[in-house]
Amino acid sequence: MTYVRELRHRCARIGEFPHAGPPRPQWGEGVRIGVHGKYVIVYRVRDETVHVLRVVHGARDLDTLFEAEPLPE
Repeated sequence: MTYVRELRHRCARIGEFPHAGPPRPQWGEGVRIGVHGKYVIVYRVRDETVHVLRVVHGARDLDTLFEAEPLPE
């Protein structure tokens, strides 16, 4: 399985259990994260729909990144 396919599979699993990821309220209402390897999947749950907002390498300073480039509402 390719890495991209694995990443898509991980995102699908998030869709099955959207509230399992730890919340990150400092980045916005309803924002949570999932992890796949070295990457962080940043998503929001609204009205039982999961919106993947970004996939970012986990070595990044996410607080600084989202301060400079806020996540979409």
